[in-house]
Amino acid sequence: MHSSPSATVKLKSATAQVVELFSSDGNVVSNNFVALTDNKHLEGADYIVPVIRKSVDTPGVAKVLNAVDAKLTTDAISKLNLDVTAKQELPPAVAKTWLASVGG
Repeated sequence: MHSSPSATVKLKSATAQVVELFSSDGNVVSNNFVALTDNKHLEGADYIVPVIRKSVDTPGVAKVLNAVDAKLTTDAISKLNLDVTAKQELPPAVAKTWLASVGG
């Protein structure tokens, strides 16, 4: 997932002081944006969870998904998103490289 490009442009150009971006948006890291604490809990958290059909839910598949899920942090997703959006790399290639780097 990634956030609106216009929000990033507004923040970088100082036409806005605060914008809403996904924490996994690669632009947050690449631009050294500062995440503010939502102490009023105005924005609900989004969590990435694996979802599969019941017909393919086997112990082996669950084990693989859980192993990947354990390593897929917000920081990792941010870098993967940045590789796809800023570096224009293909998502399957980015995913394959990442999986190899974490022992998948």
